[in-house]
Amino acid sequence: MIVSARPGAYVHLGFARDVETAELAGWVAAQKTDEMLAATNRIPVAAGDAILCPAGLPHAIGDGILLVEIQEPTDFSVLLENFGVPDGHLGLGYDLALECVDRGAWSPSRIESLRGASLPAAADEFFSARRLRGGDKLAQGFSVLVAVSGAGRLTGAGFELPVRLGDTLLVPYAAGPLRLTGAVEVIRLAPAP
Repeated sequence: MIVSARPGAYVHLGFARDVETAELAGWVAAQKTDEMLAATNRIPVAAGDAILCPAGLPHAIGDGILLVEIQEPTDFSVLLENFGVPDGHLGLGYDLALECVDRGAWSPSRIESLRGASLPAAADEFFSARRLRGGDKLAQGFSVLVAVSGAGRLTGAGFELPVRLGDTLLVPYAAGPLRLTGAVEVIRLAPAP
């Protein structure tokens, strides 16, 4: 979910054309990042956008973007670009790890189905991410709240917490139903129901 983005900001999402196994392996081995990115769909983004990136879909975040990245509670990311992480292939070796990469072409209409003001319903089986503002009620449930603008308060039975831009709160199920007040906006992240 895009929190802020400079004018002209973009992300790379999926390949714009079919990519052969050997071509992808060559890009990764030689770290030809520019060639790899040139083969992807370049998607303009703005604050408020939400984009679902299905498992295995190559993606990269462009300059000037602040976002909240939501994923299942795992760390199974295959890194195609070397960020100094020795096991970007998850200890599998790149020959095997690259088999999980979606090398098929993604059309503009298919890419559009992954974006909107909120995440598409396809994300619901994995997690939820909802924008909430002062005045909104939160049903009981485990979640993480990330304050993305303003300031306000989170209230529940017998407690009240200040919440402001930059805060991240872990909300236990035992907190019960909650309410946001004030001029605050948060993104509520939760596991799939």
